[in-house]
Order: sequence, then structure tokens, then C-alpha cells
Amino acid sequence: MTTDSIGTFEKGLRELVRVSGVLATYCDHIEHNEPVDRAELLNAGSDVRNVAIRLFEAAGKNPITAYAERLGRVESRYPQSGAGGFDGRAAIAAAKTWRDLQQAQALHDATYHADVLGMSKLDQLRHYTFHMSKLAWQLQEALIDEAQMLAFLRDRLPDTLLFGIKLATVVGIKLPNDRMTGV
Repeated sequence: MTTDSIGTFEKGLRELVRVSGVLATYCDHIEHNEPVDRAELLNAGSDVRNVAIRLFEAAGKNPITAYAERLGRVESRYPQSGAGGFDGRAAIAAAKTWRDLQQAQALHDATYHADVLGMSKLDQLRHYTFHMSKLAWQLQEALIDEAQMLAFLRDRLPDTLLFGIKLATVVGIKLPNDRMTGV
């Protein structure tokens, strides 16, 4: 990776840490019945999607291809994969808009992650907050170890994009039917 791309990844790390803190603060304040700024929560998913796209660009990788391959690997671990069931890899690969990605991710989640979808919205948000914190930590580790960077690019960078989409869904934001920019 070039010095410029490393700088982009370092900036992305700071942004993921910030978003993780925003999400954790929101969940904590809700649980204590304290005032919250819903706008920060609504912006979190957009911020994560934007970071993911910038990191894909810096790595010279196609986000849709990487995302589709990641869902294919995840789905292959489940007994309900194949045999005419929902194929998230194909659905993501065929996506042309942000809304297409959101709908494909929602169908994937309904098929393969019903346990999470069965949680309350706050519990889902808390679960996604854990994932965002884990992704920030994994990016930090990737910046100091080449093998971990390869694993991050393969699995965790696509996860960053998909959690940016999940964050919009859990708070009830319909992503636009616009063609994806930066893809």
C-alpha cells in the first residue's frame, strides 16, 4: 500500500472509532432515559458507508464484488445455503442502487441472521455497535500487520460497508434508489 492509502486507512480508523463512540453513547443514553441527538445516529450509517467506499478506493478494490464475495462466504457456512434458497452473493452482485443493496442485505439477514432480526431495535443497534467497535479494532491491527491487512481487506472491509447499510435499516432509513457513487 502507498503512503497515501495508508493515510486514508488511518483516517478511516479514526472515523470508525468516532462512529463506534457515537453509537455506544446513543445506546447508553437511551438505556438511562437521557436526551439523545437522533441526528448523530442517523448520520452514523452514512458516515460508515462513506468510510467504506473511501477505503475500497484506497485499496483499489471494487466494493460490490468484495461485498458479494463476503456474503457468499458467510452464507456457505449455513445449512440453508444453496438448494434454491436466497443467494445474497448473486443479489449483491446484481445491485445497481443503494436501495438494491439494502434490500439484498435485509433478505440475507432475514434468512441467515433471524436471531438478530428478532431482537428489539435497540438490541439490534447495540449488537451493530459491538460489530463497529470490533471493525475499528481490526482495522487498527491491520495497520500494523500485513497479514491482518489482507484479512481485513478480504472480510472486514466488506463488513464495514454492510454494517453501514444495516445501520440505516435499523433506524428506518430507506436508502436512495440512486446509482451508487464511488463504485
